[in-house]
Amino acid sequence: MSEEVKNTDLEETVEETVEEAVEETVEETVEEVEEKVEAKEDDAEPDKKGKKKNEPEMSKSKQKRETRKAEAKAAKKRKVAGRIIEIVIEVAIAALFGCAIIMGIIQSARKVTASSDYSANLTEEGYIEGQDLSAVKDLGLTSLVVPADSVVPTDETIEEKINSALESHKELSTDSSLEAAKGDKINLDYVGTVDGVAFEGGDTQGNGTDLELGSGSYVDDFEDQLVGAHPGDQLTVEVTFPDDYKSEDLQGKDAKFEVTVNGIYTTPEFNDEFVQANYSDEASTAEEYRQKLYDDEYDKNLENYILEYVSDNASVSKYPKGYVKIKKALLYNADLESYNYMNQMYSYYGMGALEFFGKDGYAGMGQNEYFKELTSRAKKMIATSMTYDSLFINEGLEISDEAYQDVLTQYGGEETAVSQFGAPYLHMIARQNTVVEYLKGKVTVQ
Repeated sequence: MSEEVKNTDLEETVEETVEEAVEETVEETVEEVEEKVEAKEDDAEPDKKGKKKNEPEMSKSKQKRETRKAEAKAAKKRKVAGRIIEIVIEVAIAALFGCAIIMGIIQSARKVTASSDYSANLTEEGYIEGQDLSAVKDLGLTSLVVPADSVVPTDETIEEKINSALESHKELSTDSSLEAAKGDKINLDYVGTVDGVAFEGGDTQGNGTDLELGSGSYVDDFEDQLVGAHPGDQLTVEVTFPDDYKSEDLQGKDAKFEVTVNGIYTTPEFNDEFVQANYSDEASTAEEYRQKLYDDEYDKNLENYILEYVSDNASVSKYPKGYVKIKKALLYNADLESYNYMNQMYSYYGMGALEFFGKDGYAGMGQNEYFKELTSRAKKMIATSMTYDSLFINEGLEISDEAYQDVLTQYGGEETAVSQFGAPYLHMIARQNTVVEYLKGKVTVQ
């Protein structure tokens, strides 16, 4: 057995033993309080023989039962304490022999090793091995009442989507009567010179390039000098490059650009012709497309409400043995990948490396706080998954081929999805999607 496996087993034993000890202490404390309350209620002044008044004689059989109960409780305490001592001895012995036991035995979260094995401890069908679905809290999801204002799209939202569609299909107009204003997108060509000499990167080569006036994309007041221009206009723009310009050869230099305005982009009208030209696979009229936008937004909002409700309220009384650690490893790996990607972007733009931990780091918190939050996150996700599994089984649902294919597409196609995530995990996701789709037809929106 490898040292890593030994350490993992030892850590889990410590965690389980401590949890057991805590539970024992809570139970015993409650019993002691109850006994004290009962004793106080029955309390009376002792008689001459030292016995309290109104206190009945305890039969010998009851005395034996109480004695056995006390002995069992004491034995249980000795067993828990003894196991903890054994663990401490094991740690000490292992340390003496040079085993790589990490300090995280005390703070177990620190020992999380990132993992990308999404299908670890999942059955072929994507269920968590050893999960007890009787431990899932019933949320009454099939009779859930959803507030209408949480899912019904507003008119403003639909108009924003229509405007976004129009913006994405702007057309370049060469109508010379148009006048460029700040905020307009134009297409232009230019040739730039410094002291009459062309410089690298200062010529569009007649290929044309788009520019939004007022965006600040070009140096100095280049864009401001194009406000008021018309398609077909040719004009000279004069600028001064900043002293800290990225090209040292141009820093602080005066430059002239001979500019040709090729055209101004205009927004089309939202009508049947626009829909037929750009969204014929979704609708044939402007009204049909508007309705589709409404239906899609409503469906998305309802799905998000269900997902958030289950995530916020899912609860289990018992977690599958060992799976919290696996889930933490997966979440830690995802965070590290995101962190590394962000640092690559920082490096690309010449910024200093970002630390993972710390208030100003990627995690936004210290190491101890992060791993504590990681545990909470893992447990929340496991409880959510078990809640979906419970409802899936109780309602007699099945994963359709279409639902599974949708997941494969979502995760990059069958080959990529199966190799990266494993079929069990993909089945888990497909089952959750199936439950959410089922609940959309069961909940009440009012």
